[in-house]
Amino acid sequence: MPGGLQDRAGGNNYLKTTLVEAALSASRTKGTYLAAKYHITANTCVDVRGQQSRFRHRILNVVYHLLSSGESYKEIGAESARNRKSDARKRSMIRELEKLGYSVQKVEAATG
Repeated sequence: MPGGLQDRAGGNNYLKTTLVEAALSASRTKGTYLAAKYHITANTCVDVRGQQSRFRHRILNVVYHLLSSGESYKEIGAESARNRKSDARKRSMIRELEKLGYSVQKVEAATG
């Protein structure tokens, strides 16, 4: 239980320590997808341990998919992390309007 890394669920302490270090390193990088996701999680999660747990899980998922597919990591940038939720919200709103019987046509607003 050194450093407060022992969670209720148990698990491999060496892996947890490594993932915490990776999470802290990723959070300090500039303009990366993982840094943006870390800060988004930090803003939505009140519990620090919960935030660390979510982000460790996110990094573990990335590593798993990279190892299982054999692909190399491609950085998609911080903007895609920030825009992902708004794009999903747009699609959701269009779907809801179509369920109500409206015909929806997307037109981008002209910026002044």
